[in-house]
Amino acid sequence: LFPSNCPRLICGVHYLYFAIILFLATAAIAVGVSLCTSPIPDKHLHRLVFSLRHSKETRVNLDTEGEEEEEEAKRQQQQAENAATRNGRPELVLEVDDPKTMTSCGRLCQGLAWFCGMNSGSRKEPELNLEEKDKDLQPLAGITEHTLWKQVVNINAVIMMALAIFMWAFYA
Repeated sequence: LFPSNCPRLICGVHYLYFAIILFLATAAIAVGVSLCTSPIPDKHLHRLVFSLRHSKETRVNLDTEGEEEEEEAKRQQQQAENAATRNGRPELVLEVDDPKTMTSCGRLCQGLAWFCGMNSGSRKEPELNLEEKDKDLQPLAGITEHTLWKQVVNINAVIMMALAIFMWAFYA
């Protein structure tokens, strides 16, 4: 049609062929990287991959491997601080929260923060240690479901798909 100065590699390749080339390049890079890296140890795979989704063994989280040592060091430091004295006198710590942290932005900002589930900032929640976090997350670790709710969800999914197909066919 019109002459252009565009390189033949860019303008001469049809966009569908370019998509195929891009797919093959992405797949080759993904396979190459996965073959060049070492596999994840089995202790990290329980309930992480589909074939082990019903495993009852405890899974060691990939992210918390180094955090356990940090948590232990922090716990020892806190115990040392609690029993420590400076110059023969006990060290006293007083934490004061600033009540004006959230009130300075007005009612609209407070309402938005309340609506979004953000705390007011005037009270601090205590940090949980690793055991308390694990205890809180234990009910969330399983994927078991009751058959009644499984049936309800499946029936609703079929109804919604039928409704979507009807709407698509009616307005097509």
